Amino acid sequence: MAARKRPRDSNERGMNSLDTAGQGIKETYERKLQVVAVRYPNKTAKEIITKMIGADVARDSLNTSDEITGQQGGRLLASYLHSIKDDASNDFLSSGVNNFLQTQLDKYRMFYPSQKGLLEQALLFLPKLEQLAAAAAAAAAP
Repeated sequence: MAARKRPRDSNERGMNSLDTAGQGIKETYERKLQVVAVRYPNKTAKEIITKMIGADVARDSLNTSDEITGQQGGRLLASYLHSIKDDASNDFLSSGVNNFLQTQLDKYRMFYPSQKGLLEQALLFLPKLEQLAAAAAAAAAP
């Protein structure tokens, strides 16, 4: 008989009472940016995002029964978008990362379940990145 896996806590890698500094989120964010740098060298932001949402949408799926569809790809996308959000040349983010993701979700929701899962997971992970950034800014303030 196979051992049952422990259900994943939704805050397992997030900022929770045991990780008040957000170290888990920070490490995830940094790892995701390393993946983007290796996977998409010499690509523009639009090319990278198009690949993540399109051809590479299932690339990071672990194919495990307890994995939420698009979870790893969603974290990858959210991390990358968060890292480029302040670059003025990325005019497609002028109304914010959250609005960009919501627009993409509205576009893909009906007929593209893999993209829908990825975008939903990106929207869930983005606030954790924003919370981490706010905590870092508060700590850096005199």
